Amino acid sequence: MMKVLARNILPFLVGLLFLSTVPANAIEKIYGLNVGFYVDDQDPNEGVFVSQDQIRKRLAIIAPYTYLIRSFSCASGLEEIGPIAREFGLLVAAGAWLSTDAAQSRNELNNLSDICKRGGADVAIIGSEVLYRKDFSANQLIAYINYFREITPNVLVAVADSYDVLEKNPAVINASDIVLLNVYPYWEGIAVENAVKRVHEVFKGFQKDYPEKYFAIGETGWPSAGDTIGAAVPSDYNAAWYFLDITSWSKIERVVVIQFAAFDELWKAKREGPQGSHWGIWDKDGKLKILMQYTFDGWMFPKHW
Repeated sequence: MMKVLARNILPFLVGLLFLSTVPANAIEKIYGLNVGFYVDDQDPNEGVFVSQDQIRKRLAIIAPYTYLIRSFSCASGLEEIGPIAREFGLLVAAGAWLSTDAAQSRNELNNLSDICKRGGADVAIIGSEVLYRKDFSANQLIAYINYFREITPNVLVAVADSYDVLEKNPAVINASDIVLLNVYPYWEGIAVENAVKRVHEVFKGFQKDYPEKYFAIGETGWPSAGDTIGAAVPSDYNAAWYFLDITSWSKIERVVVIQFAAFDELWKAKREGPQGSHWGIWDKDGKLKILMQYTFDGWMFPKHW
């Protein structure tokens, strides 16, 4: 099975990387968007069910701007994200949300398997920052990966976690087909004009250490409001700067970047502080934020990293 998967990874990633060739005057799409589907006061921690209509309305806003979406859960209505995304011609990296609740985690994996078997996903992501949260040990996460492989053969499997945690867990890297690195220079207190240099440094380090492994940036972004951390200042201007800069880097370096995030989500402020609800390229009502249009108009920063 691993040989089959190895042959399939390159066409998927290289095909995605070269999709950026578009006709003149068209929207310059980005490679990928992390998408949350909760609106207004909805909170996934309070048992919210997301309707197909809500999923479809959110996807209709962003579909013209991206080739791929990433989702985080396969329960409470979110198992329909992949099939609905196909209606918009989108590639899908579908995630199973794993937690210390074993029954819930197993249900997520079973649902993700069903989605893949129905053709609703191109990549299956097993968990999101479970090592960072210390929900599992590396061996426990690998056990979930192996379980998913057993019930879902010949599907590309990815892990997604903070890069500094993955550096300490080579066994997890080796257990996956694709590794999604979460890199947030904002949280490291790095000034926005130096932020992409940090992403470049991190990414090239992983490529050097694992030359046979396929890496992408699973999450990165900059908040448009919130707390200043060191030299990292959240603002509309800096969020737009970082979005343009990281997109320029991704296209010049030919690296798949899945931007965090499509929309502002109010519920995140309760768990991440004031910046938690300001990571979107679009605001909570689906309106493109000020200055973000420059990236979609095809503006590029020159190489400076």
